[in-house]
Amino acid sequence: MEERACDRARRKLARALAVRSRGLLPACTPALAGGVAAAALAAAPGVREGVEPWLPATVLAALGVALLLALALRRSRGLWAVLALALAFDVAHRWGPTPDESSPAAFAWAATALLLPLVLATLVLGRDRPLGSAGGLGCGIAVAAAPLAAAFVWLSFQEKAIGAILHTPAGTPTPLPLAGLGAAGLASVVVLVRLLQRRTAFEGSVLGALWLAVGGLVAGRGSAWLPLLLALAALVVLVGMSRSAFELAFLDPLTGLPSRRALEEDLRGLDGPVVAAMVDIDHFKAVNDRHGHAVGDQVLRLVASRLAQVGGGGKAYRYGGEEFALLFPGRTLAQARPHVEAVREAIAASPFVLRNEDRPKRKPRRPGPSGTQPTLTVTVSGGLAEGRRGEPAAALKAADAALYRAKQAGRNRIC
Repeated sequence: MEERACDRARRKLARALAVRSRGLLPACTPALAGGVAAAALAAAPGVREGVEPWLPATVLAALGVALLLALALRRSRGLWAVLALALAFDVAHRWGPTPDESSPAAFAWAATALLLPLVLATLVLGRDRPLGSAGGLGCGIAVAAAPLAAAFVWLSFQEKAIGAILHTPAGTPTPLPLAGLGAAGLASVVVLVRLLQRRTAFEGSVLGALWLAVGGLVAGRGSAWLPLLLALAALVVLVGMSRSAFELAFLDPLTGLPSRRALEEDLRGLDGPVVAAMVDIDHFKAVNDRHGHAVGDQVLRLVASRLAQVGGGGKAYRYGGEEFALLFPGRTLAQARPHVEAVREAIAASPFVLRNEDRPKRKPRRPGPSGTQPTLTVTVSGGLAEGRRGEPAAALKAADAALYRAKQAGRNRIC
């Protein structure tokens, strides 16, 4: 009994980790790309020296492309992140090295180390709004005002503020001032938490840009690495914005699964044998009519999370409404069917707990007594079909016909 309980707990933990980590790697792709590019530049000094004259033009081009993407996607946070990095690049490029610790160049570097991480963390905490909206323009004005605030502190001789920004304790292993170190640490925690919550490309790109910028700042005032890594950070945010465009086009926003458009693209790329499955939630209209569309959306997410864990090399898609599709490239009907049956059984064995009006938004550490909350049994029906080589779309059509037979035979089954 104890062994079975431990096995169930391990399987439950594995499912929870799989759900939480789904989409995390694609979201981190921009950060990983930036890290690889920085490592390549470090390993090739000749290349690094060759690209340095082109850095101002690169940053200016990145700002222009970010503007076009912000207009096309109706999302402005990526543009403001690139603007913040461009302003920091201008400071690093304009103010060269100087031995005077109280010079304007030293203060500009220390203020950049303080303000840039805080600006990036604030953008991650905010919401994406269209560029022409009040929220979008207001966010851009706030980003542009950050260097003006630093200039005001310096020009108005705010000695205490200047000293706090420039203060570097003796014996620290990095030349970065204490305020900049604190800002970098706080921003890293904020962006990491937001990335785990949302798992989108914007958070992943900001994380990569933040760490690249901090790496350049740690290299010291006047280091050639600072403008180089800031320019690379701007390109990383552009990669994140491009990934966001992909997410809008090919990912279902409710469930996080690939959308029907992604399914059609994948079907075009298949030329070998394939098994297709169409899966439909049983009595879903009755769930919406009786419990409301909010509960219906939760049911869709529950089913999607189970389908996303299908084994056997299968891939799940949101086809439309309460209907989902599964593709098993290179598999036979006998190989794919046990995995589809396993997912169907897992959905039927997962009672959906209805949210009471007084239920807290966050799960309590000590749940109340079991059996006091109403549950809803969710089942699915599916159709499975094997396609001939070169005809993957025919397999999907045949699976849809098999799904109809499963509905007619009583639901909660695979035909």
